[in-house]
Amino acid sequence: MMRRLAILVLWSARLLATEYHVAPTGDDKNPGTADKPFRTIQRAASLIKLGDTCHIRGGTYRETVQPWKSGQDGRPIRFVAHRGEQVVVSGADPVTGWKRHKGNIWKADMPWNLGRNNQVFFDGQMLTEARWPNDTDGDLFTANGAPISTGGDWGLSCDLLPDTLATDAWQGGVAWVMAGARWTSFTATIASYKAAEKKVLFSIPDPAWVREHMNPRRGGEFYLVGCLAGLDAPGEWYYEKGDSTLYLIPPVDDDPNQHEVLARRRYTAIDLKGRSHVQFSDIHLHAGGVDMDDAHRCLIERMRATYIAHTRGGQTAASLNEKCALYIAGDGNTIRDCEIAFSAGDGIRVGGNDNRVVNCYIHDTGYLGSYGAPLALSGTGHLVSHCTVHDTGRDGILLSGQAHIVQFCEVYNTGRLARDTGLLYTVGNDGGNTVIHHNWFHDNKAAGLGLGIYLDNFTSNYLVHHNVVWACDDPLRLNKPSTYNLIANNTLVGPVANWGRWETDRMFAVRLYNNLVAKGIQKHPDLILSHNAANAALDAASLRTGKDRPGVDAGILIPGIADQFLGRAPDCGAYEKGDDPPWKPGHDFALAHRADYKPPKTPLRNHVRNGSFELNRVTTLPVNEALSPWKPTGAKAAKPIPGRGGIQTHYDERDSIIGQALCLSGPSDDGIEQEITTLDPNTRYVLAGWLKVKDAASVRLGVRGHGGAEAFRAVSSGKWQLVTLDFTTGAANTKATVFITKPGAGTAFADDIGLLPAWKPEPPPRE
Repeated sequence: MMRRLAILVLWSARLLATEYHVAPTGDDKNPGTADKPFRTIQRAASLIKLGDTCHIRGGTYRETVQPWKSGQDGRPIRFVAHRGEQVVVSGADPVTGWKRHKGNIWKADMPWNLGRNNQVFFDGQMLTEARWPNDTDGDLFTANGAPISTGGDWGLSCDLLPDTLATDAWQGGVAWVMAGARWTSFTATIASYKAAEKKVLFSIPDPAWVREHMNPRRGGEFYLVGCLAGLDAPGEWYYEKGDSTLYLIPPVDDDPNQHEVLARRRYTAIDLKGRSHVQFSDIHLHAGGVDMDDAHRCLIERMRATYIAHTRGGQTAASLNEKCALYIAGDGNTIRDCEIAFSAGDGIRVGGNDNRVVNCYIHDTGYLGSYGAPLALSGTGHLVSHCTVHDTGRDGILLSGQAHIVQFCEVYNTGRLARDTGLLYTVGNDGGNTVIHHNWFHDNKAAGLGLGIYLDNFTSNYLVHHNVVWACDDPLRLNKPSTYNLIANNTLVGPVANWGRWETDRMFAVRLYNNLVAKGIQKHPDLILSHNAANAALDAASLRTGKDRPGVDAGILIPGIADQFLGRAPDCGAYEKGDDPPWKPGHDFALAHRADYKPPKTPLRNHVRNGSFELNRVTTLPVNEALSPWKPTGAKAAKPIPGRGGIQTHYDERDSIIGQALCLSGPSDDGIEQEITTLDPNTRYVLAGWLKVKDAASVRLGVRGHGGAEAFRAVSSGKWQLVTLDFTTGAANTKATVFITKPGAGTAFADDIGLLPAWKPEPPPRE
């Protein structure tokens, strides 16, 4: 009876759903039927409700689409292109009525202005905003800048600046600067220009590390953009906001009235902020992005989105301080089978929780040379699968947050503007057992320090396995401090290297097993190595096919990672004997890739969750659950606190190792505890963490409920101390409770807590 009622309700909902129709030949006064369609998609979006579908005929729609309602599970709101027809939602409008200004310069009225986000197209080609020196090759990733002669906190000078420029010719424009260490570009609004001294005056933007390490006093290159003084070359434009006029030198010697000239008018093409269960299928974008901030269970599929985000900058550095990407937050959203191309910042930026990016082709992003990346992840629990990423100014995939999976991706041609970059990069981050597996990373083009998988300083809790990395300076870099990272079964053409700032830099529980390494592994007293084939002879063919490679049957069984094999033992490297054909990464729009979020259940992971006390910073938690899944004990005054400084500050100078730490400051006994439920019986484990006190007598890290006597280690020092505690679970025990306590009054701190098996790999069996 209940089943029949449910079916009846479902069919009733379907019968009540409305199908709207939109066509370029329609009229918004029409009823929106197939024979009398609306003219704009937004007209349908303003009416659409649970379970409704909007069918869109081919054409270009110059508007922002924002559904006024959300769908619900089983009754999504759908926007779909008519079968076989191309639908484009554009953020750009035509600019018409061109008149010759003087010489080869034309002008037209343009009664809108996006400021630093203005963007102009000529017959589909993106044009260059007026600049000096000129862009001579049209390549987004060659700056074509001028050398800095002198520089400092005040700005820069250049001997090559034209003698004919008037004083303040560039006032109000923007300087793009790639200087010093060149980790990132920065942009600065020009305060004034001193023609006699050829000085461009501006303030270097925050943060402090940019002002220090990217300072023009250390040399570099720059260009100036956004003033009429720079309008002197075919394919350039300038917008004068005073009289709302667009000036243009066409890229061809012809009347622009005979061509399509478009200028960006809307920043966003699809706005799904705060919406749930809304789907867009086969709808393409031009000169506009997607904003899915606080969206839930929404779907974007089979979209080609070009020129999604553009800015000339102005007081920006590592961050562009805007949603310069296809932006996803909220939870449970999916982007799949899409092409994302041409962005000054990120391609797809993913925040929130449990979002998916599957079978996407992402290229030509990050052309401002900041920390924008084709794929940039924060938040928790995202899946990136079967994506192809190439050509970007800095990193290919930029990771922060926790518990992500990056799998079956191909990433190449990165680092085309900045230096000290990674094909995949993270820094100062607890990955929360983020998994990076079965990817190809190759061809980092950075002019200095172009690396492969780059786990920079203060990186912890990453599982990196079955990746192939080549054509870069170091295929794997483990900068110190480095903690609880597992590197297994990777094929690495080049050395495994590490670097740190202080003599006390350390590694702890950093394990390298079953790797094929072409040029050896840099030694470190804390590095745990076993069954790696170092100095392996690797040829180009074996990198993509896995054939004729060394390391066959030379590895060790690693539960959950290297436990499916033929022969007497797992192979070293990313391919296993019997893989025929071998796995292949990257997108393929002809295939419907299935991608599930399945972290490996390897016992070698860190079994403590939120051991760095960062979770409330990377995702939204209720105030009273800021330490989740830890539970407060005693005075219940425990809280996460930030430590000052970043990766260039020694951890003994702050109250966290990096980022946040646990602070216990109750007037009496104060602490937290976490039940671990993923242990194996009769197994030896190591509990570890960093402790220090301010004015408390001591602070303790311990374990109980594991089938043995309660045990702990205590610290009374005002400097960070690593403590370790070995224990063995009982014959039937799969649980234990980890606790941190501060007896009595005073304040104490803890950070980077971990629990791992005391695992010693055994050699492969003999013949």
